[in-house]
Amino acid sequence: MELKARVHEWVETHKNEMLQTLSEFVQIPSVRDDATAEPGQPFGAACREILDAACRKAEEMGLIYKAHEGYCLDVRCQPEMEEEIGIIAHADVVPISGDWSFPPFCGKIDGDIVLGRGAHDNKCACVMGLYLLKMFKDLGIKTEHGVRLIFGANEESGMEDMRYYKEHVKLPVVSLVPDSLYPANYAQKWGLKGEISLPVAEDILFLEGGADFSVPGSAECIVALPLERVKSLLEDEEEVHCEAASGGTKLTAKGIATHAANPWLGKSALLILCRALKKLPLEGTATKKSIETLCTMTSDYYGAPMGLAASDEHTGPTTIVFGRTELRRGRLWVKYVMRNCLATPKEEVIAKFGQWCAANSVKIETQESTNPVFFDLNDPRIDALQRVWYGMTRRDDKPFASGGNTYSRVVPNAITFGIIGYCGKRPDYIPKGTGSTHEANEYIDIAVVQFGIEIYAQAILALDALV
Repeated sequence: MELKARVHEWVETHKNEMLQTLSEFVQIPSVRDDATAEPGQPFGAACREILDAACRKAEEMGLIYKAHEGYCLDVRCQPEMEEEIGIIAHADVVPISGDWSFPPFCGKIDGDIVLGRGAHDNKCACVMGLYLLKMFKDLGIKTEHGVRLIFGANEESGMEDMRYYKEHVKLPVVSLVPDSLYPANYAQKWGLKGEISLPVAEDILFLEGGADFSVPGSAECIVALPLERVKSLLEDEEEVHCEAASGGTKLTAKGIATHAANPWLGKSALLILCRALKKLPLEGTATKKSIETLCTMTSDYYGAPMGLAASDEHTGPTTIVFGRTELRRGRLWVKYVMRNCLATPKEEVIAKFGQWCAANSVKIETQESTNPVFFDLNDPRIDALQRVWYGMTRRDDKPFASGGNTYSRVVPNAITFGIIGYCGKRPDYIPKGTGSTHEANEYIDIAVVQFGIEIYAQAILALDALV
C-alpha cells in the first residue's frame, strides 16, 4: 500500500483516541500563573500540569520523552540522533475573556468537535505531534534525521520556555511550528509589547476588561454617578449596558475579541467604553484627559494617531492593539502589543512611541521587543513545504507573511506551517465572531488534527531528504 494511503488509514483508525487526548489536555487550565510559580514550575502549577499530562501520554504511547525543569518537554519516537527535525507546539493558553456558550475548560467532545480554551490554539497541534510520532513508530517510517516534538509552556506570555531550551539543549537543524495558517509562513513582523499607565481620579471606582494582547471583547467600569443620570446621557450608546452598582453606575461594553495579529477582525470594547465615558460629567481633570487619550490610542489599529503608521510589501501594515486594562493604585494600566512591518527600524518606532506617550501623560511601565522572521522565498526549505502543500491539496497558494507571533521568532531555522488557520465546521451554538484563536467559544474539528498529521508526515520526509 502506498505510504499516503497507509498514513490516512492509520489516522482514521486513531481518530477517537485523538479526540479523547485533546479533550483531556483542554481540561487543564494552563494559563500562566506567577502566584504558583516555583522551581520546576516557572510558569505556575497549571502549566506544569499540562506538561506532566503530555509526559504520561507519551509514556503510554511508548514514546521517549524528557522534561526540562517545567519550561518545556521534548518527545521522540526513536533514540536521540545527532541531527533532528523539530516540531514545536505550545501547551499554554491565554486567559479567559468574553462571553462563552459553554465552560471554557470543559473539553467537551461533540461529535468530531472538541470545545474549550486551547482546543484551537495550540493544544490541537500538541496532539497532532504526539500522534504523528506514534504513527511513525507504528508504521516503521524511517528517516535519516531524528524527529523531535517540543512542547512549550510559555508561548503566550513571553516565550521564556524556548529561550531556556536554546540555552540548554542542542536545537534541531530545522523545525516546523504548527501555529498559524497554511502554507509556508516566510515572514513575520517584529514586535513591541508591554504595559502603559494613565492617571485617573476617584470618579472612576473600577475599570477592567480585555485579555493580554488581544482586541478586548468586553470591558466594564463603575463611575460615581447615579444610574438615571448616566442612562440619560448614554441613550444612543446601544453597545453599552448600564445598571446600578455600589457607589454609582456600572457600564458594560461589548465588542468583538480577536487575536492581535488580525485586529481588523475585532471591535474594541475598550474604545466603546471610553467613548461612552467621554459623554459623562466626570469631575477629575486627569480622568477626562486619560479617557480622551485612550480614545485616541484605540481609535484605529494601525498607530496613525500616534504617527506610527507604516507598511511594506512583505508584511503589510504595522498594527497596535491595546488589550487587558485594569484600574490599580489610581492609574489605568493597559497592555499593548505592536506588530511592526519589516520596513520600520526598531529604534525609530520605540522613540516615536515614547515621545507620543510622554507628550500625552502616558507612562510606559514595561516594554520589550521581539525579532522579525524572514526566509528568502527561494529558500529550498520553503520550496519543499510549498510542494508538499500543493501535493496534498492541489492548491497553488503562495508563501505568506503575517503579524503572528510564533516560536519562529525565538528558535533559529523554525518555519511556521499550519495547522490552525481553520477550525472546521462551526456548531450552531457558537456565535459568529467567536470560536477561533484567543476568542471566546474556542473549538476545533478533529479533522484539522488528522489532516495535520498527514501533511506533516509528508513535510518531515521532504525536509529529511533536503537537509
